[in-house]
Amino acid sequence: RNLDNVPAADGTANTRTTFRPGAKAVLQFLGLFCTQHVFTAAQGSYTQNILQRLDPDASIFASVTHRDLVPHHDHDKRASVGKDLSVMLNVAYLPARAILFDDRVANFTPQRDNGLHVRSYDDVNRIDWEMARLCFIASLAFLSPDVRPVLQFFRSSQHQARLFESDSKSTRDTNPE
Repeated sequence: RNLDNVPAADGTANTRTTFRPGAKAVLQFLGLFCTQHVFTAAQGSYTQNILQRLDPDASIFASVTHRDLVPHHDHDKRASVGKDLSVMLNVAYLPARAILFDDRVANFTPQRDNGLHVRSYDDVNRIDWEMARLCFIASLAFLSPDVRPVLQFFRSSQHQARLFESDSKSTRDTNPE
């Protein structure tokens, strides 16, 4: 969790980061049977700082993609909405085996059925089971030849609303009155 830009005594930006409980253990466990990548809207320098703490020996993630490499719509209005997994993965392998874990459902737009909405980690003082939930879902999806039918059972209400909104728009676009 990025506790963004808390002003330091001298007025400079002072970003504090807290890892979700169990994050490193779950990533290491999933690494036994999954290929993991980082795809973030953060700057490259921030991403590298996080990875130095989370994965100091660079053994967890196969690749790292950040907004300095692929523009993100939050920071570049010319960029497409969402995180297109084909940017970093073999397109032939998509979409049956890829899962995008993200706390923003708009990022699922390019491959909406491959997204899994991660609950925000805003209160670092409360008990949080989100990593255990994600580990369970990823383990179940691993057993399926296609992850998408598994993921549909775990969509958040926000993700479901976004899918409905998208389906309604495409129906209007193909069936004008």
